[in-house]
Formats: sequence, C-alpha cells, structure tokens
Amino acid sequence: MNGARALRQAILEKIAPVTNERGLKLKFEPLFDGVPPFETAADAALVAACEKLTGHTAGSVAFATEAPWMQRLGLETLVMGPGSIDQAHQPDEFLAQSQVAPTVNILRQLVRQFCL
Repeated sequence: MNGARALRQAILEKIAPVTNERGLKLKFEPLFDGVPPFETAADAALVAACEKLTGHTAGSVAFATEAPWMQRLGLETLVMGPGSIDQAHQPDEFLAQSQVAPTVNILRQLVRQFCL
C-alpha cells in the first residue's frame, strides 16, 4: 500500500468508530491521487551547477511541487529558490528583498550555462 493510501486508511480507521457510534455515514474520497516523488541524479550537470553556484549541497525534502510533472515532460528538474521553507506557506510568509538579487544572478548564470 502506498503512503497516501496507507494514510487515508489510517484516517478512516480513526474516524469510523466515532461515526458508527453516532449513527453517521461517512463517504471518504480523495480529491487526487497525490503528488508522485521525483529525483534528479546527484551527478546531473544541473545539480552540480546549482551546488557550485549556491555553495549548498543538494538534498531531498518532504513537500510537494510541480517538479514530478515537469520531469515527466522530459525536463531535467531541480527545485531551488530563495527564502527558507520554514517561512514558506505561513501566515507571515515573506522573502527578504536582499535574497532576490542573488537568486536572479544564479538564474542568469544557469541560463547562460544551459540555454545559450
């Protein structure tokens, strides 16, 4: 059983006794199948270039992006950007203006290396 299905089953097992006890009916349908994982090879040229330009080592994270679908289109894919994931998707989410220019610089260098 995949992770999403197992999670849905665990939720149902927790909720079912409550609904049964109260004589309620429960219909549980996922809105979508979930976001598939993706991976770009650690030795990919894009990964090496981003590590060199940022000074950070690539790693994996446990959040969803559009990256798996871009990869399925045949695009070598990497998720990277300014800011901290700890600040992302929070009520007080923000990006320091000082982080914009360095990111634009990195993107320019990537375009020069891979697109020109």
